[in-house]
Amino acid sequence: MNYMVLPFNNNLVTVQNGKEGKQGVMDASGKLIIPMEFDGVRYDKNVHLILAFKTGNDEAIQGLTSFFDINGHLIMPAQYYVFDEFTDGLLLVKDKAHKNYFIDSKGKVVIDASQYYDVKNFSDGLALVGNKERKYGFINNKGVLVIPFIYNTAYPFNLGITMVCRDNGNNTESALINTQNAVVVPFKESHAYSERGEGIEKIWTMQGKDYDAWGKPKLK
Repeated sequence: MNYMVLPFNNNLVTVQNGKEGKQGVMDASGKLIIPMEFDGVRYDKNVHLILAFKTGNDEAIQGLTSFFDINGHLIMPAQYYVFDEFTDGLLLVKDKAHKNYFIDSKGKVVIDASQYYDVKNFSDGLALVGNKERKYGFINNKGVLVIPFIYNTAYPFNLGITMVCRDNGNNTESALINTQNAVVVPFKESHAYSERGEGIEKIWTMQGKDYDAWGKPKLK
C-alpha cells in the first residue's frame, strides 16, 4: 500500500491500494476508518467532513459522493454529484437526474434549485441563478429570489460586489452592484467584459477599464 498524508489533519492519512489505486482513510492508531474502495477522498475544511467518491464502472453510485465525519462515521451515503466545497453552510449538488439542490452538512436538502437553468454556489450570502429565459438573478440562503431576473450576464459576488450586464436597445451595458442590488459603478456601454482572480485580487474588466475588488478603477 502507498501512504499519503492528507493535508487537512495530522492524525489522518490517505491509504491507497498500489495495485488498484483505491483510496481510504486511516487514523493515527492505524485503524482504517474509511475503506479503500473510493477513487478519491478530500476534506472540506468549511464543515470538517471527508468527501469520498467513485468514478469507476459501478453504475449505481458512479461519480456520486459519500460524506463521512473525521471519525469515519457515514453522514450521507452516495446520492449526489459534488463539484465544489461548502460555502455559507450550504453545498450545491446534483442528483442522478442532474437536478440542482443545496444541502447542509447533514445531507438535508435546504433549497430545491431544480427549477433553475443555471445555478452557482453561494458567496456573500447569495447564489447566482438563471431561469429558462437565460436571465440571471440571486437567491438568499432561504431560497428566496432577492435580486430579480433582470440581467443577461452576472457573476457570483466577491467581497460584496459583482458585475452584471443588461441590454439597452442594441447595446450591452455593464455595471458593478452590491448584494442589495444597488449600483456601485453605473451602467455604461461595454463592448467586452470579463473577470479574473478572487478575494482581494479580483479584477473586473468592463467599460474599457479594470476595477479592483472594491469597485475602484485601477490605475494603468
